Amino acid sequence: MKEPIARHRWYKTAGILAPLALLALLILALPIIVRGQGSSPDISKSAQPDPVGAGDVITYTIVVTNNTGGALSNLTVTDTVPAHTTYITGSMNSKTGVLTATQPPSITPSNLMTWTIGSLADGKSITMTFQVAADSPLVNGTPIANTAWLSDATNSQRYSDTATIFVDTLAPASSVSTPANDQWYNSLTSLSGTATDGSGSGVQQVDISIQRLSDNQYWNG
Repeated sequence: MKEPIARHRWYKTAGILAPLALLALLILALPIIVRGQGSSPDISKSAQPDPVGAGDVITYTIVVTNNTGGALSNLTVTDTVPAHTTYITGSMNSKTGVLTATQPPSITPSNLMTWTIGSLADGKSITMTFQVAADSPLVNGTPIANTAWLSDATNSQRYSDTATIFVDTLAPASSVSTPANDQWYNSLTSLSGTATDGSGSGVQQVDISIQRLSDNQYWNG
């Protein structure tokens, strides 16, 4: 009785091994596509200016780069209007035959801006831009963050990058120290002064003028 049982088990096992062996042969016969380690599409995003004043225009730049080692097609980039801003109609860029921009009739946080990239060769990049206006009024130091998403139809992955800028609503202020008034100079003299921004408001330029009291003539520097 033991021998038939042994034969029965052998035939049952062989029935499992045969399909597995066939599957292994099929796998070996299939072409294998290997991407290098870390080789994936890259998306980067930036915003200017930073800081931004209430009511100012913000330009967002999105760059997609193909680092996969092969051509890509049907890439999709999506973005939403960031909080505390208003989209500037018609500011999405496009390029005939290469980059298609889809702007919804009404751009709100629930509606997406979409770019479709038809094809992108290995090592190449493509740039997308759009503009918004910062709301007014806004509290000084308010962050404005915005994230762009890239979908790669080749491997069903999503990639993203976020740009964050801050609102500066401090009024310009400065204090300027120069040589003391009512000093007399009887020869050629070089005058210099120091300008400071004591409030941290971001003053970019200070104009200094010198007045000659004898005839009220001014020199600007």
